[in-house]
Amino acid sequence: MRNYLKILIALVFLSGICILSFGIINRIQRKKEISEMTKQMPAFSFKTTDNQAFKNKDILSNKNILLVAFNPDCDFCQAEAEHIKKSLSVLNSFQILMISPAKADSIKKFASKYGLTNQSNIEFLIDTSNELLTNFGVSSFPTSFVYSSKQVLLKTYKGAIKPETLLKDLAIEK
Repeated sequence: MRNYLKILIALVFLSGICILSFGIINRIQRKKEISEMTKQMPAFSFKTTDNQAFKNKDILSNKNILLVAFNPDCDFCQAEAEHIKKSLSVLNSFQILMISPAKADSIKKFASKYGLTNQSNIEFLIDTSNELLTNFGVSSFPTSFVYSSKQVLLKTYKGAIKPETLLKDLAIEK
């Protein structure tokens, strides 16, 4: 009877290790897939806060793109919005896409609170079909992607970034 119990415990232990290993391997594989997918900006279809479609073809072709995945209730996202607000003149060379899975009213309040409405280079968009996760691999907010005007990925940031850091990093990349 004791031998059966020892064998059962060993099997349960080995099964646990196999399941954990499988999960880790899947996670690593998914990160590689996302990295490959985001090298060139993935095709997407978001909605504006006025419920209009916004797709890759709507991006201005003459500006670098700062794509910011955010949540209006996130403290770090609010800090990011504050950084953007303070540096609007420096970030004028970017088309800024602020994308959130939140409801339009919440996004509009957020934009208004940080004085980011009516900026010609900023679009607030709604992710209605979880594309931030599936196409861009966003797992935390804020996450920022910097793409060239040709929609090639230059840099990815997790967490709030200061515009000075962004511009410094891009100057090194050139």
